[in-house]
Amino acid sequence: MRRDTGRSVFALILTSAVFAAAASYPGIACSCDTSITFSTGQELDRHEMVFAGVLEEVFPLSLSWLQVGEQPVIQTTIARFRVTQVWKGVSGSEVEVFSAAPGGSCGYPLREGVAYVVFAKQDQMFSNAPRLGVSRCSPTAPLADAARRVKQLNRVLEKRARKSHDS
Repeated sequence: MRRDTGRSVFALILTSAVFAAAASYPGIACSCDTSITFSTGQELDRHEMVFAGVLEEVFPLSLSWLQVGEQPVIQTTIARFRVTQVWKGVSGSEVEVFSAAPGGSCGYPLREGVAYVVFAKQDQMFSNAPRLGVSRCSPTAPLADAARRVKQLNRVLEKRARKSHDS
C-alpha cells in the first residue's frame, strides 16, 4: 500500500514538472505582444511564406522533441493548402505548414475547406519542425476577412517592383 502511494506521489511530481517545463518553453505558453504592430510590408519581410489558399486537410503530428513517453506535451498539426495566390516563398500548387493545436500553445484554429491568407515562418516554437509554422500571433486570417490585407500585399509588391525597375 505504501509503495503504491509513493509511486502515485512520484508520478504526480513528475507530471507537474513536465507541465511546468512545457509552460516555460518559449512559444508553448502563448503570449503574442500586441503592443507591437507591423505594416503589411514588414509582415511580408518577417515571414518566409505568404500566400492565399484553401485548407484541404489538417492531420496530427507527433513531435519527438516535444513529448514525454508516448504523449506529446502539446498537440501539433500539419495543414495542407491548395495555393491560389502567392506573395512570397511558395513555388508549387500545394504547401504544408505546421501549427500547434489551438489553445494555450498559440496554434491557429484552422478549419478544412476555408480559404486563408497565410503568413508562415520559422520561429522558436517551430525551430525543429519539418515545415514553416503558422500561429495566432501571425496575421494569418480567413480570406473572407482579409480583403484589405490582400490589397495591401498587392500594393506593397507593386511598389517594390516599380522601385526595383526604376533603380
